[in-house]
Amino acid sequence: MPSDREQKPSRTERANQERAAKSGGSAPQGESRAASIARAKAKRAAKESSSGSAISTASSGEGTRSRSVERIQERQQQRRRQQITIAAISAAVVIGLIVLAVLVVNAPAEAPIPVTAARYEGLSQSRTEDGYPRLGDPRAPIQVGLYSSFDCPACQVFHEDSMSDLIERVREGSISVTFVPLSGTGSITNGRGAAVAAVCAAEQNQFWQMHDTLFSWTPIYGNQSFTNNRILTAVRELGLDVGAFNGCAAGNSASEILTRAQNQSRTLTNFTGTPTITINGVVPLNDEGVPLTDPIDILAELDERIQAVQARNAAEATAEATAEATAEPVVEVTEEPAAEPTAEATP
Repeated sequence: MPSDREQKPSRTERANQERAAKSGGSAPQGESRAASIARAKAKRAAKESSSGSAISTASSGEGTRSRSVERIQERQQQRRRQQITIAAISAAVVIGLIVLAVLVVNAPAEAPIPVTAARYEGLSQSRTEDGYPRLGDPRAPIQVGLYSSFDCPACQVFHEDSMSDLIERVREGSISVTFVPLSGTGSITNGRGAAVAAVCAAEQNQFWQMHDTLFSWTPIYGNQSFTNNRILTAVRELGLDVGAFNGCAAGNSASEILTRAQNQSRTLTNFTGTPTITINGVVPLNDEGVPLTDPIDILAELDERIQAVQARNAAEATAEATAEATAEPVVEVTEEPAAEPTAEATP
């Protein structure tokens, strides 16, 4: 029969068994106290080792996430640096283009002055009441009006083909020529700027020289004919006062003249576009009632009218001479003085 010690474990053994049960296991039956303590320590060490491994794993995970965040931040910083670099380069390019554009715009442009500008020397240059430039004697019997535009290719052709012949008739005193400045009737850029330049040149008695210059450019430079720097170069080449010219161009007087010309062209009978020619204020027509625009036809019409004027003047002069020659002479009667009475002799 077992002894009471074998049947009933001691209080210490029971306490060890309870601790072993709580730690996940139970002490074997009859295990010594030392063995039980050793086994508990071993389990405790295993548990601590497992906990440390978990902590190490967590730390490793956190380190991996930290490195990922750092790489993302580095890439973001790199992109920002690239964007700043690209923005700086773009800004530098834009600034360079602006500077280049300013230099190109302000650089003196080629502005040749044609030799024909000298053909106006000695001719009367004035302006009408409307401010239109006039060449020749304002009292000439035949007044020619040129409704024309510098941006109009057909006007340039008419100018080339007829201006010399018109000037010849102006020098003879047969006609005067008035230029009615229009713009926007052709395809060349900045026609209004050219018209303003010509009107402002008229204020310094240089309209016709500027007029020839502007028309001479269009076959050479096309749409680049009337750039501001080219016009300003011509102003200097013609010897105009640049300050006065700029003041005129910036003011209202030139624009008012151009507006007046535009309005008059709209109300002119038989006006069909530029160029349109008037003779004594009327558009000449052919036999079919079509306005004359060909330089040859215009010059022929002018010569016919000039001859008619000359014939009329000659007839008037002949009539005056004939009247003077055939007039009866007026005889003046001179009274002789009365004879003084003679005294009679006294015997």
